[in-house]
Amino acid sequence: MTIVSFDDDDDFAFAHTAKPIARSRARARSWIGRLAHIWIPCLMLLALAAPSVPSLLPATRDYLDEIYQPMQALKFFSSRGHAFHKYGPMPNFILAPGYAASLAYWKLTGSFGHPSGDYPYGLQHPFEQIGFLILQDRLIFLFLGLIAFGYLAHTLRLIAPSRVGVAFALLFVLVTNYSIVYALPTARPDSPMLAFAAIALAVYIRILVLGLTIR
Repeated sequence: MTIVSFDDDDDFAFAHTAKPIARSRARARSWIGRLAHIWIPCLMLLALAAPSVPSLLPATRDYLDEIYQPMQALKFFSSRGHAFHKYGPMPNFILAPGYAASLAYWKLTGSFGHPSGDYPYGLQHPFEQIGFLILQDRLIFLFLGLIAFGYLAHTLRLIAPSRVGVAFALLFVLVTNYSIVYALPTARPDSPMLAFAAIALAVYIRILVLGLTIR
């Protein structure tokens, strides 16, 4: 007859649960290592661009550069696309969902009244509210760029067998490029232009390697 103590039960249970935990940790480490050529350059880009995100906020305009958001997008949609601007309308469409959600929330909470083309534009707290919209568009464009560059790094593995080579290429070409780091968190057309150019290049690489399909 064998007597099993509570300590034996605990050791038995621990031995059976420790193996799956160890395997899951090993898989996580392997997954992190396989994607290092993606997340290391993107993380460094994020670290370099992050200080610009809250810079000089709150404010009623963006002082990072010659930037006309959020008023450009708001005037564009309020005029149903007739408001002339020297920059193209694509950034307005990218920012529209976030702006619409913020304005709808302020409308429901009573801090946004009748829209106006003159200051304070119908906002009860224009300094803080416009500052929030500026913060919002900086974050949207920054993460759009990071996702696009990550997708490009992922696609480069189709033609580059070395993950180290892909990581070095992105670090050398992107992370050390001041103009890219500066442009990513700004609401200028340059930021989405860089993102869409990276996605287009990635799609072109996939066409060359995998062939052209309807998808």
